[in-house]
Amino acid sequence: MNRNEFTLALKSTIDKYGVDLAAALGVSKFVDLDDTTNASVILQGEEDVIVWEFATLDESPIDPLYTAVFSVGAKTTTDASNYDMLQFISTVQDTFKKGSTIQIYDYSGAVAGSDLGGTLTIVQSGVEAQEYDKESGYRFVSVVARVIREI
Repeated sequence: MNRNEFTLALKSTIDKYGVDLAAALGVSKFVDLDDTTNASVILQGEEDVIVWEFATLDESPIDPLYTAVFSVGAKTTTDASNYDMLQFISTVQDTFKKGSTIQIYDYSGAVAGSDLGGTLTIVQSGVEAQEYDKESGYRFVSVVARVIREI
């Protein structure tokens, strides 16, 4: 798998985990913050949302070894005590536990999951401070992973 295909496979794997988390938590709305077309509309709604964002992918120290950083979290709207949000965040933390591994597949094509892209190993996973917009709170789990690209 070449570097471009690998980056796409990694991004699509993170996307799949975001969608799967929303389904497991019974949250009907989910959004990749990189989706500039739909993100603002979904985030301005009144429903709870699972959110994620792919931040960086850097050779570390050289190809085929990489470091990836991404965030996965939740936005709640009618959750004054943040109990729902903390339940969501706990599930995210369980999914991306330090030391866990995730196989990278390309979920972007017509035959999703067909090409093995490598392995992602979580080396750091921590809850970030809560952020606020005018009416809602967001909380993210920041994930740092070491990645090996299949050659």
